[in-house]
Formats: sequence, C-alpha cells, structure tokens
Amino acid sequence: MIIFLQRLFSNVLSGKIGVVEISTGAVKYLGGEKLSNKFNFDNYLYDSIFTNSGRLGLHNGRLSLKFLDDVILPAVLFSIDALIKFGVKRENISIVSTALLREANNADECVKIIEEATNLPVRIIPGEEEAVGAISAFLKTTKRDLSNKYVVGVDIGGGSTEVAVILNNKTIFKKSFKVGMMLGYREDITLPTNIFKDKNKEIVIVGNGYCLKKAAGIMDNTKFHDSIIQVSHLRSLSAKGLNPPPIEIAAKVYLGLADLLGCDYIIGNGTGNIYAELLDKKIN
Repeated sequence: MIIFLQRLFSNVLSGKIGVVEISTGAVKYLGGEKLSNKFNFDNYLYDSIFTNSGRLGLHNGRLSLKFLDDVILPAVLFSIDALIKFGVKRENISIVSTALLREANNADECVKIIEEATNLPVRIIPGEEEAVGAISAFLKTTKRDLSNKYVVGVDIGGGSTEVAVILNNKTIFKKSFKVGMMLGYREDITLPTNIFKDKNKEIVIVGNGYCLKKAAGIMDNTKFHDSIIQVSHLRSLSAKGLNPPPIEIAAKVYLGLADLLGCDYIIGNGTGNIYAELLDKKIN
C-alpha cells in the first residue's frame, strides 16, 4: 500500500502531459514528459484504437455524427481515461485532430460535440504544421548526425501525406498533400527541386507509417526508430504485388520520392506528429 501511494504521489507531481489524436484511421494517445534529448520510448504510454474513420465515417466531405458518437467518442474517452490512469492530470491532456477533421465540412459541429463530451478543447492541426511535426520529433530524438544534409520528412497517414524539408534545423519546404492510405490519391505529390540548391549535400528521406514498418518487418516503434529501410526492398515488395491497396499507395509515395531525389534508403521514424505535441519547441 505504501509503495502504491508513493507511485501515485510521484505520478501526480511528475508533470506528465498527454495527447489524444483523432486521425483518419485511428484514435491515438500518448502520455509522458515533454520530449527532451534523453527521449526513451520506455518512458511513455502509447497506444491506438483503430476506427477506420476515413472510410466508414466520412461521406461526401461530411463526418457522420452517428459514427462520431458510436465509434470515435468512445475511443477518445477511453484514451483520456488511460492517460489519467498513467498519471496525467486531466487539465494536461490535449485533444488534436489531423486530416479527418480537416476534410470534414462539418468540423465545427464535430469539435463542439467532442468538447462537450470531454470538457477539453479540441485543436485541428493545420496541414503545414503537421508536416513539420513528425520530423521535429524525429530530429529531437535521433542518434544520427544529419547536419548539413537535406532531411526530407515524409509522414503518410490515412487521409494525407505531409512532407517537410529541413536543413540544419530550419524548414525550407513544408506542405500537406491530399494523399492517404484510407482516402487515396486526390492530388499528386510534387517537390520543387530548386529547394535543393547545394548539389554537394546529401538528401535523406525520413519516413514513418505502417507501410515502412511492414516493409522493414519491424512493427515495434522502438526498434523501427532510426532503422534503415532499403528502397530496393520496398520496390521488390511492390513489384511482387504483395501489398494490399492501402499499403501500395504509401509504397508508391516513398518509391516516387526516392526516385525523384536519388535516395537508396529511408530512415525509419518511430515518432509522429502526436509526439511533436510533447515538444518544448518545434522546428519553425
């Protein structure tokens, strides 16, 4: 009993913060201290609840309120409860949404419903901010020296693909494209090649998402983080037709960018935009 009370008291004073993300494919939650250079996956609570919201709940640009009430809200409330049990104070929990509510033309109504049910504010992350988010978290946690290299961060989700190009911790390009594993291609992914002005600097792709994990055979974020995925391996899986349609969409994105930029490998990113919400300071 004494040990339990000590742990509980320690959690209350820990200053932990939590994030619940309502995405196109799932409701994700993350709890822990704000990110530091001593980042360790073991110090964080992370999980996701698959909702398939983009396919099942979003119709003709409108998010079904019944689906919101029956599927998304229970997942959000479960996530909040899990974070509180982990030691995060309720007032230190943030709720964010990405492409799902960016795509919904009734987003304001959905936000109001979620806020009333949770008594917490909901923020829709703009696409360009999301583009920088995942790579911010990666650069804060990687053990690799990527200075003087063009780092192309690629974050493929269910509803959108975010791309940011970073050079020495400065953003030189950022954009959210309407390409996602759930919602498919709604526009082409293009990069202005003139942003890579110094031809002597190496271009490195850093990517995250289910497709890369599947290709690498590493589904655990901890092991996937900072791992190397050969483009040739990803290409062979695609050529064999082994990927189901949603994964193949992501594979084409990575292969297309690798061909465009002349990259032979991709660095796995075990963090994502949800981790960026725990950053003390993000890349501008």
